[in-house]
This record gives sequence, structure tokens and C-alpha cells, in this order.
Amino acid sequence: MADKKISALTAATTPLAGTEVLPIVQGGSTVKVSVADLTAGRAVSASTLATTGNLALGGATFSAWTVYDPGTVEKTYGAFWASFTDQSRFGLNAYYAFQWVYKQNGFSSQYEQTSGSHKFYTAPSGTTGNPITYTQALTVDQATNNVTANVGNFVVGTSGKGIDFSATPGTGTSELLADYEEGTWTPTIASQTGALTSYSSIGYYTKVGRTITVFGSFLITSVGTAGGKALISNLPFTSLNLPAGPDVIGTGVVREYNATGLTYFVNINDNATTGNICTSLNGAIVWLDTYGYLFSVTYQTA
Repeated sequence: MADKKISALTAATTPLAGTEVLPIVQGGSTVKVSVADLTAGRAVSASTLATTGNLALGGATFSAWTVYDPGTVEKTYGAFWASFTDQSRFGLNAYYAFQWVYKQNGFSSQYEQTSGSHKFYTAPSGTTGNPITYTQALTVDQATNNVTANVGNFVVGTSGKGIDFSATPGTGTSELLADYEEGTWTPTIASQTGALTSYSSIGYYTKVGRTITVFGSFLITSVGTAGGKALISNLPFTSLNLPAGPDVIGTGVVREYNATGLTYFVNINDNATTGNICTSLNGAIVWLDTYGYLFSVTYQTA
């Protein structure tokens, strides 16, 4: 070997197997060491450093990055981007080439930190290389710590769960708002005596926790032999069962379509989906064709 220049040596077969040996001087003596021993105990990765200073993991290649990007990491479907100042982003199926574009066909999303605030973005399915139009879906604001649903709703995914107000002072048995609902219902109307031939009705309700407020209306189209109270059924929720006391759990107001000068009340029975409309003396309403009644009442459900 001493009588040959390195350039005159036969080229080794690559890749190396690791069993090849090299001469080195160690402690004043010439000894041999295997290629494998040269890297023993040292971390070796396939990372490469681009000339721009960007780090590409696993040998990934970069598209053109703007001059505002001091550090961007890209791998297959995702990219991490950080600015010189106070912003960083992690994106799925996205990379930055003067604008965010799709890495592959499909959906894209991003998480961003900016000045301490957190922002979450979504995008519809797109085509490789096309620009991405992100929608900011959720924000956690740094200044107020408020959480904002920018485009959608906060959805309670488990029945019985909701918004817990236990951090506020109170002595109640529960501070959990676990239900809110709006809807329609169809009041069923009958007469206390005789028989009502025909009518039309409509109703709406709002439920907040256990409190139900119903609005209802009915119009008599053919009175038949109807008389006495107006009996209401088919309320949207069963009322609370009172263990003792009166059998009326809710009392509301009534307005008739044609004024007669009478005062009416609507009452809701306990542990039921029924009630009635009557005068202040628990008496009969006016039963006449074209007469109608509007009523509203609030009651509690179990």
C-alpha cells in the first residue's frame, strides 16, 4: 500500500458492509478498525441540511419557500413552519410555496400559534399543488382566554353533559346546563262536556334545563256540542310529579281571538302532558265557531 497513491487503488464496492477495516494510529501504534466501529455509539440520521438552512427530514426535498421562512420541516403529508417573530404552524396535507398548497389530493387542516393565541383551520378536499383556502374554525384568544367557534357550533357529544357553572357561587343542587331545545308541538283540544267537531292548532316550545315554556293556539272551525273547559293534551314534555300539594304545576295567560271581556287561565296538570283553559272561576270558556285562543305557560319537567 505504501508504494501506491490512493488514486491508484481499486475502488471499493459500495455500499460498505461495515466489516471493512482501516489503519489508524492509536497510542503510537498502527492498528486496524472496522468501518462499523467508526460510528459505534454515535447517532446517525438520514437528515440533510439544505443550502437555505432548512432541515429536510428523511431526505425530503423542498419546494420554494419564501424569504420569511427561517425554518420549515416537510414530510410526506405534513409541514411545520415557523416565522422569525411570533408565529408557527403545523399543517396536514399542506406545504408553503409563497402560499399554502395541497401536498396530496384530499382534505387539509392547520394548527397555528400567533402571539400566544391558538387557531385551528380546516379546508375542503383539494388537488395536489392547488392553493388551499382555509376556514378558521376555532380560536383560543391570548388576551381574553376566550374560546370562539368561528363558523360552527359547540356540540355536546354525550347526553347529560353540558356547560358547568359550578365555578360561580351558588347553593343549588346542580349548576350544569345540560339541555336546551326548541321545537314545535300540536296541541290536542277537547271540550269538558259535549264534543268539539273540528278545530286547527299549532304550538311552539323552548326547553332550558328542566324549565319548559310552551305557546299554543287553536281556532274553532265547527263547535259541535262543545262546552265547559277547553282540555289540552299532547304537551311536548311530561310535567313534574309533585309528591304533595295541588295538582296544577303551571299557570299561564290566555288571549282569545274575539274579545268577550272574560278572563281566562291555562293550567298544566302535574305528572302529565295535559292541562286546561278555563275562567278565573274554573268555569267554561266561550265555545263559538271562528273563536280561538292563544295561550302561553311555563312549567317544570322531571
